[in-house]
Amino acid sequence: RDMQHITLRSSNVVDPHGGGWATNAVGRQVSHKYGYGIIDASALVSLAKTWTTVPEQHICVESSKSLNRAVTSSSATFKLATTGCRGNRNEVRYLEHVQARITLRTNRR
Repeated sequence: RDMQHITLRSSNVVDPHGGGWATNAVGRQVSHKYGYGIIDASALVSLAKTWTTVPEQHICVESSKSLNRAVTSSSATFKLATTGCRGNRNEVRYLEHVQARITLRTNRR
């Protein structure tokens, strides 16, 4: 996990006009085509020399009731609230990754 943080923090935008770059929620430039961009090896080594290890990973597993909603177009948005396991030993303090297991059922056309 430390290496993931160091790598993305030492990367630079490449192809600024053709990469479909957007600013993510933490203010970093990211592209579906290039990810965080090209890695600056010198910057990576410099950052790694002074890096402080990220906190221990906490894995929070939550489930929800069935939403049972019809999808009437080619896309759909569903919201799911989570507590982040607040109040127990797996409480999420820093969000790094999200995995969602989704089951869809449909009738044949």
